Amino acid sequence: MLQVLVFLSNYALDILKKISNNMPVYPPLEHYDYTIIDTECICDVCAQWREKHKEFENILRATQGHKKDCRCGRCLLMRKAMAAYLAALNRRDLYCEIAWHATHSPSGQAMMTWVTQEISRRTDNWWYMEGPKIELESWLDLFERQKWMNGTIYDAVSGMINGAMSMIVSGSPA
Repeated sequence: MLQVLVFLSNYALDILKKISNNMPVYPPLEHYDYTIIDTECICDVCAQWREKHKEFENILRATQGHKKDCRCGRCLLMRKAMAAYLAALNRRDLYCEIAWHATHSPSGQAMMTWVTQEISRRTDNWWYMEGPKIELESWLDLFERQKWMNGTIYDAVSGMINGAMSMIVSGSPA
């Protein structure tokens, strides 16, 4: 419950920023339309992607004409900028793909809260190296498993098991 409240308060702050900048509001569940979010969305995921993309493009222009194996300072910066950009791209792609699935799920808002937490708890290096290796279906399965363990289903099953155990211990039927 606390996670949902934190998510909603962060979402409210994003809305206020967008209103003050005359930018349109794009809720997490509408993050699957790349043509719009590429240019207009200012949420953290999209803003970081846009910032890393610009940084990478700028340093790429500065290294035009260099050989692929060049080890000059600019080329080293370009490789770091490329890794940061690809990490941001992988985060944004996952967020957008999950958003599309969340629109078709009864637990869509919880799914977006969960993916936001998953995105923030991993490093840029992880998103650069490991993120592209994990299929979307695996992310969705992970959400379902965690929902099962942490959510209402787990509480209901746990309650039934605890009730059954107390009946066994006390020796009385339901």
